[in-house]
Amino acid sequence: DEAAVERDKFVEIFKWCFEDRTRPPSAEMKEKLVDIMDRSANVFLTLLTPDEKVALVEGEDAAGVPNCTVQTWAKGSVVVKQGDEGDSMYCVVEGELSVVVSFGSTDKEVAVLGPGGVVGEMS
Repeated sequence: DEAAVERDKFVEIFKWCFEDRTRPPSAEMKEKLVDIMDRSANVFLTLLTPDEKVALVEGEDAAGVPNCTVQTWAKGSVVVKQGDEGDSMYCVVEGELSVVVSFGSTDKEVAVLGPGGVVGEMS
């Protein structure tokens, strides 16, 4: 039945849109992330030694949770909202990330970050 196929396809697409897209980085992705940190003009990242950068990408916290995960978002997704408690740093590897700041009832795009862009909590 054609309606059943369409419904099944819809369910498949719906699950894909809302599934957790967090995964550990591949060896190639780890190299890209260290390269991004090496080339970044971000003050925090310029203070790190090469070993500290590798530890950020490959290390774990005291509970054994990886320091680094790879996440993928659909176009138009909100990664973080202004005012959210920050506990992550984001490196743009592919695509673009629009940085939007709210001024009262007005939203203003203040930056567009491409590959190599870094944003987020870094303290």
